[in-house]
Amino acid sequence: MPATLRRIACAACVPALLAGCAISDRMDYGELRSDPRAFFNLNPPIAYADASVAGTEVVLKRGQVLVLRLPEDASSGMAWRMRPLATGPVVAPVQHDLTASPGIDPAKPGGPGEATFRLRGVAAGTQPIALDYVRTGFVQPERSLAFDVTVR
Repeated sequence: MPATLRRIACAACVPALLAGCAISDRMDYGELRSDPRAFFNLNPPIAYADASVAGTEVVLKRGQVLVLRLPEDASSGMAWRMRPLATGPVVAPVQHDLTASPGIDPAKPGGPGEATFRLRGVAAGTQPIALDYVRTGFVQPERSLAFDVTVR
């Protein structure tokens, strides 16, 4: 009998205690001095791009990652190389890898693939990005790709 009374008492007290915890849909964010969506970086974490970004501007929010995918045929000795970044740390290179194209056996030598570069926006500003498609052992690129990344 005492256990039953305790349960009833708890069931009666819980709604009374939670009554002051109601969430208002009329919250004034003015005192925060910023929009919570921007503060908590609720933007899509990844932006995708390909060679069509040449000559354009890609806009990222701080913390977002740009995934740039470019066709590459490693068996021909050709590879995409990113030029050293000229200005301060607006973007940070995160990772670069080569994967086989869909339908191609990655264990087989040769065949087309895809070079993937990942860049994270780390500080506000604009960063020029340049990549060259160069044959191993050569200096002169066969193709180049340049674009700007603006981090806000």
